[in-house]
Amino acid sequence: MLPQNKLTRRKYLQYTTAGIATVAVAGLGYLLSTPAANFDYKPKDINPSSADTVQFLNKSQTLDGTEIGLSYSWYVDEKIVASTRDFSTQLSSNSIGTQHRVRLSTCRGGLCGHSEKVVEVDPENDPDYPVQSFPDIRIKGVCYDAGTYYGPGADSTRRFITTERIEHEILDIANKELSCNGIRIYGSDNDRLLQCAEIATRGRFDVIALSPRYINADVDTTVTRVGEFASKCRELYRTNQHVSIIVANEATLDTRGFFEGDTLVDRNFNVGKEMSRTEWQGPLQEFLRRLVQECRNVGFEGPLSYATPFWERELPLDQFGFAYISDNHYWFSWLTEDDYVRNIVELNRFAIPYYMTEFGSVTFEGAHDYGGGGWHDYEGKKYSQQSQAESVRKYMDLFKKAISAGARIDACFWYNLADANANERDIESFALLKLNSRNQDNRYSRKKSFYAYKSYQRTA
Repeated sequence: MLPQNKLTRRKYLQYTTAGIATVAVAGLGYLLSTPAANFDYKPKDINPSSADTVQFLNKSQTLDGTEIGLSYSWYVDEKIVASTRDFSTQLSSNSIGTQHRVRLSTCRGGLCGHSEKVVEVDPENDPDYPVQSFPDIRIKGVCYDAGTYYGPGADSTRRFITTERIEHEILDIANKELSCNGIRIYGSDNDRLLQCAEIATRGRFDVIALSPRYINADVDTTVTRVGEFASKCRELYRTNQHVSIIVANEATLDTRGFFEGDTLVDRNFNVGKEMSRTEWQGPLQEFLRRLVQECRNVGFEGPLSYATPFWERELPLDQFGFAYISDNHYWFSWLTEDDYVRNIVELNRFAIPYYMTEFGSVTFEGAHDYGGGGWHDYEGKKYSQQSQAESVRKYMDLFKKAISAGARIDACFWYNLADANANERDIESFALLKLNSRNQDNRYSRKKSFYAYKSYQRTA
């Protein structure tokens, strides 16, 4: 039946044939257009090491949305290495950040699109730090920042963090590569802390210490939020007995109401004056009792502890129901080695395990002597990864000396794995990983200290 407007059959066929031809030409145009080559690779949040298998994932696109007739060529440093859609390989490295140029050519019908990226690779090990025995300490640990708010209006220290990054950092880097069997996860967001804890339970950790830090909150707010967090952790502990909660960290600094000052920076500035007073000790002890009681009231049955700075070590830490001592124990220039050892021995007076929940150094020459205060003493100093790595060795030697003198150290945690101090700000960082950019892909590389700490291998 002809159309209503009485077109002749001949004209009707002409129009129809022209339409089919137009569609065919358009389709051919799509097929003959230059493909848009693109790819991604994993791991990407931290430089792959020379021992990692890097996965290169093809993200090429065509106008027609199909892969009909596409061919692929992968090049590494100008040498063709594969013609598959995706490919995986290991890349060599003789120094931190060794660069390899990887290019993908995607072709169809003689038309090719190209995409090239520079992939930085870290060595598996550093010959400057040969393998040696870890001190006779059951738990080799590292602190992990899950995202902390340090001041009014401040961004989270890990605002760019993703689930994939957390899994890679906790399971692959901390647990496997550094061979840590302990992790102290700290931060200000209860849900993110719990997420990190759940991921850690999938690894081979013997200690998973969760450390909520609500910096600049007052006493009542802190007690409420710790209770909320403990409530969220009830089931996690019941399924994994390695989980514990450090109810507060250096409360005279983190929490408002004990030392003079509205912010952490203000209170830290006043430490020298405030720690010689005794008025804060009674309220602090009552605060700790409230925290423990709140955790028990909400049904958390696991171990509890509290992380002390050196000026709080005289507290009766065995009278709050804590399962272990948490001591943030840094070296300072005014100490002798005997002083450092004596401090550990004195905390062994409590009939509960001793965990050194923080030790470490920032990244400038001589930073070891500045202890936990190095982050605000970096002005005018010379950046030095070697100095930070040397601090690792000095701490290991101190631990061995303390143990030989009869001290007991059940766990130690380097502070910390990674933070937000990018590029030139790494000078004020305690981290074992260096953040190379906060404006692009937020990729970390291993530091000298990473290899130094990795070199100390547990024997059991």
